[in-house]
Amino acid sequence: MPDSSHSVIFLAGGAGTRLQSVTGSTPKCLAPVDGQPFLYHLLQRLLAQGFQHFVLALGVGASEVEEAAAAWQQYHPHIRIDFSIETTPLGTGGAVLQALSLCKSDDVLILNADSYLDCSFADALHKHQQYKAVATVLLSHMQHADRYGLVQVDAQHRIVQFHENEAHSNGLINAGAYWLNRQLFDVSAFPASCSWEKIIMPHLLVQAQLYGVATTGYFIDIGIPEDYAKAQTDFAHSFPMLQPDKSWTLFLDRDGVINIEKVKDYIHHWDEFQFYPDAVKAIAVFSKIFSRIIIVTNQKGVGKGVTLQENLDEIHQRMTAAIETAGGRIDAIYYCPDTDDKSPNRKPNPGMAFQAKANFPEIDFSRSIMVGNNTSDLYFARNAGMQAVFLRSTQPDLQLPPALADMESPSLSHLAQVWQRQPIG
Repeated sequence: MPDSSHSVIFLAGGAGTRLQSVTGSTPKCLAPVDGQPFLYHLLQRLLAQGFQHFVLALGVGASEVEEAAAAWQQYHPHIRIDFSIETTPLGTGGAVLQALSLCKSDDVLILNADSYLDCSFADALHKHQQYKAVATVLLSHMQHADRYGLVQVDAQHRIVQFHENEAHSNGLINAGAYWLNRQLFDVSAFPASCSWEKIIMPHLLVQAQLYGVATTGYFIDIGIPEDYAKAQTDFAHSFPMLQPDKSWTLFLDRDGVINIEKVKDYIHHWDEFQFYPDAVKAIAVFSKIFSRIIIVTNQKGVGKGVTLQENLDEIHQRMTAAIETAGGRIDAIYYCPDTDDKSPNRKPNPGMAFQAKANFPEIDFSRSIMVGNNTSDLYFARNAGMQAVFLRSTQPDLQLPPALADMESPSLSHLAQVWQRQPIG
């Protein structure tokens, strides 16, 4: 399974010639999609799946990509980003070979930085290792594959043929994602400048060392104006990674999310606690969608001694009872009374997420969403590898750092309406 030791190489050196009529001189991986560079969407998705080391293989526009990646990284200081910059054209194969020198894991995930594939890369890695493959191509089913060409796979999951650009074709295509074992370059010699698709993959096919894993999630390649425009619509409306189901866990902040927040003070007693309109109904909706609903809240007032423990317990008991009466549920409440901002359990640190995971081992942080009204909630989500939703209930005009939130919403009731909809097909 992937962990922080598994590296990801992004092939991000393309000039994006076919997109220049729309994006100008902007490097293709930085083309804005739903208000932020496409690369940010890729990084966030991988971060949510536990990856913490990224290598950007760069060519044209390298300095712009470095600057954008550095801007993203400053909000994720635990993430490592390295740059492999070609001084002469290396082709995609040469770019991979050069970037591998910055990777330590035996198996490395390679991604085209102009395509998005919604899948479990952990599952793909498991199959890659199960097949004892040198390289495994992640595949996506496409109704109209004329632009891509089809991939033929045998009963043993080996790729046996590529059918290039057949008119009116449908079937499995190369989704621009690969698990690669670095032993490939130990046993085979390739030119320093070569194509991954035209030299290395055909070599592996002949050697019967190239495998395929079919995926079923959302896929898009933004390399042409028509699909770039489609990405704008897709990402803005019901983006797949924020379409939860019963395999997902919902983490909620309390004050300013479920109940009205007291300005510069704490909720000391139940008679000071006031639900937001329709918040209880929203949680009832969430209870039908998510497998677990968990509250994580900083409660420094208890640590300071200004809020009594028994009063906090009463607030949570009555709050939970009201939610249950309305048909909802809260599976657990974790609170941090620590006064030290560096406490591992105080948001933005992810300690309360790990407490929840210990009590509910089935929780998958890559399939978890944190909803909060402060940046500390969003950093909590990122530090635990979750998706993040910013609720603009108390800070409607706050300008967020780039890519810190996957989604924004005015209220829990709005989120309930959004998540009851069907995902895009």
